[in-house]
Amino acid sequence: MTGGHLFDDDYTDAVPLGSAVGSSAPAGWERAGTDVEGVVGVDNGALRIRPLARPGWGRSGVAYGPVDRWPGRVLGVHLLNGHHSSQTYYDAETLKKKLRRWAGNVVKRRTVRPRPKHYENLAAGFFAGPAGRRPLAGGHGLVVHAATGDNGELWLAHDSRPLVSLRGVLNTPLAFYVVLRRHGAVYYAATMAGDSLLPALPWVRPLAIDPRTARGPLWPGVQQRILGEVGYRVDTRVYHLGVADVPELAEWYTTAHACDPLTGSGPLLDGAPAVRGGAWRVLSGTATRTAGGLLAGAGGVLAGLDPDEPAGLVHALVTTGLRPSPMRLGWRAGNGRRWELRLGTGGARLEHVDGDTRTTVARSRRPALRPLRRHSVQLSDDGASFSWYLDGRRLFGRSFDDARDGDLQGLVVGLDGAGSRLRELEAHPRAVAAPGWAEPAWPELAEPGAEVFTDTFDDLPDGVVLAGWRTAAGEWERTEGKGQVLAAPGGVRVDADVDRPNPGRTLHTVAWPEPGYADLTVTMTPPGTARGQGHEGRCGLVVWQDDQNYVIVNLWLANHFQGGSLSSFYRIGGHEDMYDAVWTLTADMFRWGDPCTLNLRFDGERFVASIDGRPTLYRALTDVYPDAGRLTVNRVGLVANEEWGDDTGTVFHRFTGRGLA
Repeated sequence: MTGGHLFDDDYTDAVPLGSAVGSSAPAGWERAGTDVEGVVGVDNGALRIRPLARPGWGRSGVAYGPVDRWPGRVLGVHLLNGHHSSQTYYDAETLKKKLRRWAGNVVKRRTVRPRPKHYENLAAGFFAGPAGRRPLAGGHGLVVHAATGDNGELWLAHDSRPLVSLRGVLNTPLAFYVVLRRHGAVYYAATMAGDSLLPALPWVRPLAIDPRTARGPLWPGVQQRILGEVGYRVDTRVYHLGVADVPELAEWYTTAHACDPLTGSGPLLDGAPAVRGGAWRVLSGTATRTAGGLLAGAGGVLAGLDPDEPAGLVHALVTTGLRPSPMRLGWRAGNGRRWELRLGTGGARLEHVDGDTRTTVARSRRPALRPLRRHSVQLSDDGASFSWYLDGRRLFGRSFDDARDGDLQGLVVGLDGAGSRLRELEAHPRAVAAPGWAEPAWPELAEPGAEVFTDTFDDLPDGVVLAGWRTAAGEWERTEGKGQVLAAPGGVRVDADVDRPNPGRTLHTVAWPEPGYADLTVTMTPPGTARGQGHEGRCGLVVWQDDQNYVIVNLWLANHFQGGSLSSFYRIGGHEDMYDAVWTLTADMFRWGDPCTLNLRFDGERFVASIDGRPTLYRALTDVYPDAGRLTVNRVGLVANEEWGDDTGTVFHRFTGRGLA
């Protein structure tokens, strides 16, 4: 898409920490915002936001402007949040502290302010001001909320309140866009190729619509509330932030492939064209277009559209009278089947329709349509999972993992009487062209080329120690540590069990022929078969320059923690601090006793690690240590790491290395 750019900030010139706010951006713009503790700077081609000693909104971030509100005006920001699961963590209160607190006088206890809790960690979008303490209020934007074992959750502004969107967002770069409309805004996002929630640029996923108009002027920007957890430190990086006017997106429906305002005058006729999405099919009843929207006759109306691809985002406005009539929205429709949402004063019902058979999937008795109100109804659907929202609140309290009829394209609207009106129906595809800045602003890693080796350890006699043996990968050595890896059925196994964990970090490596690049893949099975058996999983991959410089990426499964994580550790110039480790919480992406595949792609400066093909963690060495130089890859291998415990017997099945050539 084309348009005139108001400004683009690519952060090419270094600015010391504490000096970014107030510095000059391209095209004569100034970086406004707030930096109370001097934690915002620019280095290595990106804005850096470091952790605050005292977390809170309105304390660190950059903003630009103000800019006027204009239909088709687009904000694009490409960033890497330090950790989507950043939140406050307070140590549990000891018995001594409890007794001391209980012994305090009543007046003192009543005057002590409770310690704040911070779960929303990053905000980006069009803000109402340059440094507000409520980033979603009065603007259009995104907030990242910690999601416990699911890592991160995207919240989107809807009438100044959060609409809970995607859950399970991993610690990879995020491209986020806000397109302003005459009324409200629409949100889009993308990440790296291979993600299960978001597409890769140049495509973006339409996420949600905010029908409320944030009054200008607006301040495009990024804010950070908190970074890290449990003493760990991690920085956020912003690669690009810009605003442009895109004439193709100035219409009220922006990227919709099916839409109709349903306003005007005269009857809704069978065969009448919608603005987009083909011609209307009146299935039953009658309806009239009015200035306030579609008004059904006494017997109600049911009508359908047949656009050329399935809907990923559907939105409509419902205006009710004194006695609201129930309304219906159907999707994944065709061949006599569809899904259907019914809303009325008596609640909400989700149904699956197959011919004459209706199956109720979910029901809520909480009143949905209220008298004399304008309601926003919207659907988010990726083909495998969907959520419905009423006025920004998720209906039925959950999303639905159900792929039935996910390839069907039809839409259906219905009104069961004249007490409600429907208008501004729009449906957007599951992926659309990015509304600007279609190339990733974050540095990408090259795709691998030829295979250097694949090692299945088949030629090793059972029970022998791996170190000292030559296999398809080369001659193995125990480069660091005291543990052992032994040949076992199906591969090689960490020589450990519940009663005898691996004794600390242990690296087994082979020589590597390409010093500037390595793409490593290992298939492994964590020990045990279920949580509660006492097992621990800590195994992964290492790229090694020398004993003073290497990077480790390993899976983490703990007997006491529900879920898992992918963790990274850095020894640079002989320095390593465990609190500089960076990780991603992975929910159930890998499990006890089930084989999984870990891939690590490293170019000497940055890496991306993936689990079973899904990018899970991305970092540059300079994100962790700003002055870090490029590493040379001299050796690669397998690791049984020490991370709040040790491995108890992971099995490595297959180890593959690829280079660039």
